[in-house]
Amino acid sequence: MLRVGVITTGFSKDEADYGGASAMHNFIRELSFSNSADVTIFTLYYPYDHPLYELFNTKVYTFATEADPGKAAKLKIWRKCRVKFEKIHDTNKFDIIHSFWSGESGYVASLLSKKLGIPMVTTICGGEAARLARINYGSQLKLWQKYFVRKTFEQAKVIISLSEYISDKMKELYGGRFFKKVKLAPFGTDEKMFYPAKPGQPKGKLINIAGALPVKSHKDLFTAMKLVHDKFPDYILDCYGRNERGMLEELAKSIGVYPLIRFNGFIDYGKIPDALNGADIYVLSSLYEAQNMSLLEAAFCSLPIVSTDVGMARELTSHLAEPGDHKQLAEKIMYVIENLEAENKKSLVKTEELKKRFSLKNSVNNFIDIYRSLTSNQQHQAL
Repeated sequence: MLRVGVITTGFSKDEADYGGASAMHNFIRELSFSNSADVTIFTLYYPYDHPLYELFNTKVYTFATEADPGKAAKLKIWRKCRVKFEKIHDTNKFDIIHSFWSGESGYVASLLSKKLGIPMVTTICGGEAARLARINYGSQLKLWQKYFVRKTFEQAKVIISLSEYISDKMKELYGGRFFKKVKLAPFGTDEKMFYPAKPGQPKGKLINIAGALPVKSHKDLFTAMKLVHDKFPDYILDCYGRNERGMLEELAKSIGVYPLIRFNGFIDYGKIPDALNGADIYVLSSLYEAQNMSLLEAAFCSLPIVSTDVGMARELTSHLAEPGDHKQLAEKIMYVIENLEAENKKSLVKTEELKKRFSLKNSVNNFIDIYRSLTSNQQHQAL
């Protein structure tokens, strides 16, 4: 059985805690029960002030004592993590180090990998390949974050891309230097949880699941909705996602679409399938995504998808708009509404293919194959 040490910025504190990382939660659960890997997790910042605990078949070590540690506190956290990792490795050696996110957690993993000679895998989970100056988003804009990412990529044997979109970004940013290390291995979806509802009448609803962050570009989504409403006045938009300050309501009022949108706030992960199956079309307006699990979960529920060309959207739909182009987004939405019956049939036909490519079980098997290839290479080099 492979011994895998996972280093991440945050992880679920219990089985009900999906937070903003449901993909990793499900992945670790499936991996830990696979009988192929013995997983130990080292989480830098979340949960904080939470001693060693177990989740699934996995021990989780935490190091932060406050919610937002400053720079000095972070350096201490990194050292604590490294000391604990090395101590455990001394008694029960790890075969693989896997960092989720290739920034600070990746940098800590790279130091351990280099010192201990353990093959390292890193997954680009967020804005590591982004540089969106107009919204000040992306590690490539920030000197130290860019440094951490580069050091992570230098040490990693394999760089996991969660989508073709991210693979393209890596090629643009680094050319052949790191691109030859890139492997496409998306997180998978739990097919027992996400599946099509029985066919019914159109509901007159669009759905979007995204927190109130600039990179999600709700402004483009709401402006597109205004154009859609002019042609299809009976359609409304269901918005789900964290929105503590009521920013989205104020934005909708300023654009003049407040009556067309239902603001539902954060949704428990277990309720997402019903929400998806209660809508006609899933719409995403983001300016950048590493993968975006909601797209895949919507596809598993056989919803037609309209999206900006980010994350894994191009692998799931042909109805793509350029990021930031609300007119194009509106046109794609209106086309799908006009052809909803045919689009529903197309989406339903794709479901079996999606299960083969993107099921949670197959995703985990892909990662296990990557781990094994690295340990085989390590053993071969030692002979």
